[in-house]
Amino acid sequence: MKTITMISLVLTFTGCMSWNRGWTVPRFEAALPHHVTMQEADTYFEQADSKEKLLHAISLYEAIDPGIDALKRLDRLAEAYILMGAAYAQSREEKRDAYHLGIQFAEQALWLNPEFRTAMASGNDWDVAVQNLNMPHMTSMLLWVTGVSYLYKECLSGLGHVWHFRWVEQSRSMLDRMAQLDPYFEYGAVLFSQAIFDIALPKSAGGDLQRASERMDAAVAASQGSLLIRWGSAKYLHVRTQNREAMITDLNWVVAQDPKAAPSPYPWNVYFQRDAKQMLAKLDPL
Repeated sequence: MKTITMISLVLTFTGCMSWNRGWTVPRFEAALPHHVTMQEADTYFEQADSKEKLLHAISLYEAIDPGIDALKRLDRLAEAYILMGAAYAQSREEKRDAYHLGIQFAEQALWLNPEFRTAMASGNDWDVAVQNLNMPHMTSMLLWVTGVSYLYKECLSGLGHVWHFRWVEQSRSMLDRMAQLDPYFEYGAVLFSQAIFDIALPKSAGGDLQRASERMDAAVAASQGSLLIRWGSAKYLHVRTQNREAMITDLNWVVAQDPKAAPSPYPWNVYFQRDAKQMLAKLDPL
């Protein structure tokens, strides 16, 4: 009886439900009137520097005809929901729901690849199926890994990490495939994601801080001023290695940039700068 009770508690508090892949979820938004163009939605999203504006951008993407530029539309919905979870959601439940939607929209985008779709429908393992993904789906792949990383870090803990370790294995396969295609994609974001993977995992599970540092350095070199890389270097790598000086240097650099001029997306830059300021404020004075 105690064992059954413990399992029930784990299922309750870690959200250990069977995962519904995005392509199995009805596209509820398809019933909305299709009166918005991609250009209109993009223009609004690219200026979304608040929760209210981001929610409105999401509503615009949902109102676009699903048959028009489907891949970009699904990628944008995935990105917007992941950003909502990272930048504006407050509770663990709110973050979880946003990340779930983001991951599922990314999976719907991946499903548009016929070779991937055939491989998954034929019962192939995830690590086999992702070998069919190519450059047109790099954004979908990166968003999927990003959403899973946020979900794993912010919404799971303890036994939840153990129960959902399959996320780690599937992320590894996806990252390996992206690195084969273009490790410098999106201003070093693939190298950055690999570094985060190395930081997050214990050594026994394949984590490697030295390799993470090398990959982060390579990502910075390829970043061309992207705020993502140096923000993440401070938040994840320097915090882990307890390199206070490097952390302060990177955070101050992030805060000093023009969020509209950096190559990383403006809605994300707003979040990176706000978070960097909060991290600096929390540092104990020397």
